[in-house]
Amino acid sequence: MLNTTKVLTRSALFLAAALSLPACDLLTVDNPNNIVEESLANVQAATAIVNGAEALVAQGHGHMIGPYATLADELFWIGSRDAWFSLDQGFMKDPANEFVDEAFPSVNEGRWMADLAVSSLEGFVADDPSNADLKVQLARANLLAGISYMFIGAMFEDFVFSNKKEAGVPVGPGNMASVLTSAVGYLDAAVNNSTGDLNLRATAARARAKWELAAWSKQNSPSPSSPLVSDGGADSDALAAIGAAGGVTADWRDQFTYAAAQVSNILAGWVNERSEMQWGERYVTNGKPDAINDITGIALLDPIDGVGAPYVQRFIVDEFSSGTNYSSLTITSTRRMHLQLAESALASGDDAGFATHINHVRAMDGLSPYTGGSDMAQLQYERQANLIMEASRLGDLYRFGIESDNWLGTSEAVAQPGSFLPITNIEILANPNIG
Repeated sequence: MLNTTKVLTRSALFLAAALSLPACDLLTVDNPNNIVEESLANVQAATAIVNGAEALVAQGHGHMIGPYATLADELFWIGSRDAWFSLDQGFMKDPANEFVDEAFPSVNEGRWMADLAVSSLEGFVADDPSNADLKVQLARANLLAGISYMFIGAMFEDFVFSNKKEAGVPVGPGNMASVLTSAVGYLDAAVNNSTGDLNLRATAARARAKWELAAWSKQNSPSPSSPLVSDGGADSDALAAIGAAGGVTADWRDQFTYAAAQVSNILAGWVNERSEMQWGERYVTNGKPDAINDITGIALLDPIDGVGAPYVQRFIVDEFSSGTNYSSLTITSTRRMHLQLAESALASGDDAGFATHINHVRAMDGLSPYTGGSDMAQLQYERQANLIMEASRLGDLYRFGIESDNWLGTSEAVAQPGSFLPITNIEILANPNIG
């Protein structure tokens, strides 16, 4: 992640991968590289355990953000795989969709490893409560678990938390807000036991998790009475994060970062290398619809200055498209914090407060200030322009009553607005608790 000096090492990735494999007896000789789960009881493995969790959570997110963004309007299908086409058209509830089915275990591996990191570090800290380094690793573990649960709650309609061969029970579509409550709980622990940059990251993540919890009923409703989200706890955390990041003009992000010989971003491979998906036509213009790297301009225009949205240019063209298989993905940012505060102000009728926070975001890109007149439209534009590829767009489409240009009328996205991604076949076929 951005703003951390911790590097995901090859040994940490190997450790994480080893934990996800079933026991086997294929080796006929002793191998010094074999790692057994009992080794994780050794306090010397503490940092490696948390690094392994970070690698798997980042990897799982790279797997899942592709289907989510294709369901929304951030990406669209141009390749040869029909399962992407189904998502592009708004069909999301097929548990056999190969790309959602492929992503599901990766997300669950990351979640499981984060939970393991928390429980392991809690044990280490209990045995050595004066060890400051262990407390830092425990705070990191709680941060990763909170982020994992937050994205699960934001992207899935149902989920199951199994533990290796112990089958979990589905949470249920009506209870998925409880996953976001768990995310807040993990992040409470991270915030309360951290300082400096780690505390900033945890506070910003908790601000988003609290907002996602407050937004859950609106995003999962076919017709919310009001689309606007406001939560006092989220506002307090957002203000604290902005202050810790350097003030209202600070353009700070926390990101999953990927690198060769560590962990790759599978979505970047699908987009940048295989050209299976193209950036949405509401965001960029293309010289050739089937040429992913032939972006000719920014289609999303700023409603005040009439220029291409600067952050869309920065994220898509300058950063993601040049990252090959290792493009970064944003978890949260000061832009998001200001947008949450702006929306909260708008929900309470504070137009001046709304404009203040909107203009802090606009100042980051040197844009002219917003002076009022179209608050809801401005909020929708700023969220679309500044939260791209952050697992926010589909929920925004639902609560603001917007449809992707590619959705079919018979799709769940249109016929059942508020639908999100399902538990998939790989879990259904292995879990006796799922009908």
